[in-house]
Amino acid sequence: MADTPSVTEDTPRSGDRGSSREVNNVWRVPASQASIEAMRRIKVGGGGDCSICLEEFKEEEEGSEMPCEHVFHRGCVEKWLRMNRSCPVCRFLMPAEEGTSDTLMSLELMRLLVRVSRLASSIGSMASGRT
Repeated sequence: MADTPSVTEDTPRSGDRGSSREVNNVWRVPASQASIEAMRRIKVGGGGDCSICLEEFKEEEEGSEMPCEHVFHRGCVEKWLRMNRSCPVCRFLMPAEEGTSDTLMSLELMRLLVRVSRLASSIGSMASGRT
């Protein structure tokens, strides 16, 4: 077994465009402060939990909704997004600060894109007979 190379974070896999460390660094870029502040605040009914801290939402507690429509405790998601601009549930990418390699897009446009994608998926399911 000593002759078998081990796969590490720096070892590119076949079909990868780069190392997994490079891929992980895409997710490690913080979200822009403007995008964090622009997230919708909503009242969360009891039940359900924050996927970051795993604690249940209290009745009428305020949560923050990302453009992908996942909801978290405001403090949890703000801390998360200052380190990592992707949604912890679906990896939806928030805009990065100016000066990063990404093009900034408004939150409203991103919300619209998510909704259009979900609508297209629903229409495709209905057309194929799956509901």
